[in-house]
Amino acid sequence: MAARIFKFVFLSLLLFGTAAAQSAYRVSPGDLIKVIVFGEPDLTLESVRVSGDGRIAFPLIGEVQVVGHTTGELETKFKQLLLDGYLKSPSVTVAVVEYQPLYVRGAVRTPGVFKFKEGMNVAKAITQAGGLTDQADSQDIKLLRASKELPQTNMETAVLPGDVLVVGGGNEPGLFFYVYGAVARPGSFPYRDDLSVEKAVILAGGFSARASRRKVKIKHEDGVELDRVALETPVRPGDIITVGESLF
Repeated sequence: MAARIFKFVFLSLLLFGTAAAQSAYRVSPGDLIKVIVFGEPDLTLESVRVSGDGRIAFPLIGEVQVVGHTTGELETKFKQLLLDGYLKSPSVTVAVVEYQPLYVRGAVRTPGVFKFKEGMNVAKAITQAGGLTDQADSQDIKLLRASKELPQTNMETAVLPGDVLVVGGGNEPGLFFYVYGAVARPGSFPYRDDLSVEKAVILAGGFSARASRRKVKIKHEDGVELDRVALETPVRPGDIITVGESLF
């Protein structure tokens, strides 16, 4: 029992360092989360990918909708679910292990899909994308969040998971599309005519072993999102294609 208590305290302290940053963040498709149920190793998930439709598979309970909730809200939700005939007094900790990515395009040296890191701002995101090209206009930088442009973006502006950063001057943003999720080589790719979802996935190295061909999502530049798209669906310039994973 003492060993279990020590492990729980250690894990709680480990997660505390990111708790403040995650407190307001709402879980999104593609995030990797951890669900710790104290004293119940069979119910603990060390890492589970949130599917394209916003769910995870949880032991005993089945599929649980997690997208749109903060980690604190999910802790309460899992406690309530486990109280319903499973555990008398569940103690649950939820944390985001890996966020959905950040997209950088335009006049940077290596436009593409990048892992989000806590404390990132526009300057750090551009550095991660190889820096500005010689043609870049540092005064023409746009940050899109939920497909809406943020006002007064500068190098110190904080970025969040899922943001799209566009640097003006040089490369046209529309010449690229993006593939993320359960593929062999996530990243950005030059757009070409007559491109379908299936061809886009092939350019990204093909589906991974855990990919679900029924959980492919497209987000257009105008903010329109299409869920469970067919593989023959046409791809537009600037599209973000997300391939989900099978729950089992």
